[in-house]
Amino acid sequence: MCLVLLVGISLCAARVWYTSGTTIERMDPFSNPVAAEKDRVVRFLSYALVHGIYGKLLVWPSFLCYDYSFDAVPLVRSLSDCRLLLPVSCYLGFALLTTQSLQLLRRCVHTHDHAVPVVGIAILILSFFPMSNVLFPVGTMVAERLLYIPSAGFLIAVVGLARHRENHTACILVLVVAGLVLTLLTAQRVVEWSSPEAITVADAAKQLRSTRVQYNLATHHLSNKRYDEAFSSFETVMALDPTDRDCMPLYHAGQIQIYRGNHKAAEELLARAVEGHFSPLLVNEEEVFHDYGLALWFAERPKDAILNFEKSLSINGTFSKGFNNLGCALGLGALLGRLPQEALVQGIQQLQEAVQLSSDNVLYWRNLVALLRFAGRPEAEVAWKQLLTLDASNAANPPEDCSWEFAFR
Repeated sequence: MCLVLLVGISLCAARVWYTSGTTIERMDPFSNPVAAEKDRVVRFLSYALVHGIYGKLLVWPSFLCYDYSFDAVPLVRSLSDCRLLLPVSCYLGFALLTTQSLQLLRRCVHTHDHAVPVVGIAILILSFFPMSNVLFPVGTMVAERLLYIPSAGFLIAVVGLARHRENHTACILVLVVAGLVLTLLTAQRVVEWSSPEAITVADAAKQLRSTRVQYNLATHHLSNKRYDEAFSSFETVMALDPTDRDCMPLYHAGQIQIYRGNHKAAEELLARAVEGHFSPLLVNEEEVFHDYGLALWFAERPKDAILNFEKSLSINGTFSKGFNNLGCALGLGALLGRLPQEALVQGIQQLQEAVQLSSDNVLYWRNLVALLRFAGRPEAEVAWKQLLTLDASNAANPPEDCSWEFAFR
């Protein structure tokens, strides 16, 4: 047993040595806000609370959620915070469990059966300690999946002790009743995990302070074209994060406002979005600048719109949608008198880039034909024939305007 503990502690120490310390550079405040906190006392108290939450999940997992990020577990900033009663109870319970296990082992040192509770305690310690944020911070606040192995150790210890109590029948009966109740909770949770939609809706109704849970609910509504509900959920996420660190809720809320025609509101939201943190796993950065440019155009700020379209293209030089909408902004800006006339020529050049990148895109060819016709360019006839090759239905409807490309992401 001592050898197992020694090996486990040695591996943890080796990890600390290998990583040259216990900090994570540029810790994501959404994943683990405690590790990102600068006040050492607040970190200490908050990690104690996290231990208490894990202890509660081990003993009575009545509240389960797939995410506890950001402000789902508010930091503990004072010793007067009554939530600290939870880790105190957890530590005392663990100390009692450990003491009882060691006493049993001491009384019957030559009986392997009496070593079972201590084995359970060892499994619990070795599996929980690395994720406890004691030796080093981990990349999550609370993660129920991390309790799979610790829960096995906890059950081994509890059942092992119950078998050797004088009133072991009563203890076993209590454990059986608890097992039946937990089985019912498990059955309920299985239904909630039956589909991505089910778990998204179920946990969003319970975990009101998690930005990720509420964001996922908002994107669920957005994918189902329930725009009012989506916008309301994005507003909830933005209220949870008043510092605007994450651009995604701002970006999607801005898109909804563009769709609604509330261009001034869209401009304000997307202006905040381009200053936030971008996650390439969720959206490409150029998409945010592009839609900000689109909102600026409809807000009658053509020069600023063009700057942001150009910014999107500087990020991604093969962004065909950016070339299309930049071309429309330049061409329409010149035709409407909002930009110098030479902008029409520049618009045609941008649309030519768009059709080169996506030669079978009917929208791009329609826009190119429209600007070429407005400019009286002879290339308009060639472009028109190419458009009819792609879509003969345009023969009776020659393009007379530029069409913007916009889509929810």
